[in-house]
Amino acid sequence: YLTIDKGYADGVKVGMGVISSTGVVGKVKSCNEHFSVITSILHSQYMISTKLLRSGENGNAEWENNSNPSIIQLKDISRYKPISKGDTAVTSDYNAVFPPGVPVGYVKSFKVAPDQAFFEIDLQLATDFSKVSYVYLVDNKLSDQQQSLQESLINKRK
Repeated sequence: YLTIDKGYADGVKVGMGVISSTGVVGKVKSCNEHFSVITSILHSQYMISTKLLRSGENGNAEWENNSNPSIIQLKDISRYKPISKGDTAVTSDYNAVFPPGVPVGYVKSFKVAPDQAFFEIDLQLATDFSKVSYVYLVDNKLSDQQQSLQESLINKRK
């Protein structure tokens, strides 16, 4: 978690996205009048919809509680799509918290087991958390409408 010195008196709301000048940081978990607590992308329960720019493939990035705080895993990318070391991963169009195109990370390594349909991809985070001193808050003013529409589509499939 990170704590910032801005709260609801400054317009901060729970659920707002948080980014740095280099990429995704996390999401506002709670706030009071003057402070907010941010759940970092390095939380084991945090998942972010991510797209590889070169291939256009969408997946989910999440930190698997490993010992390296600069590496997260990108999942659900088909092994039959082109991928290269250094490919850029950004927030996808399916994200209600962040606008599309915010850097998440860069492909550091990838492999696939012979009996698996998806790559195992390690991303080097775009944000260096040891150097974060300023962040920006993202307020998607239409997130309620977006989530409602997405949930109605999911419920129709059931």
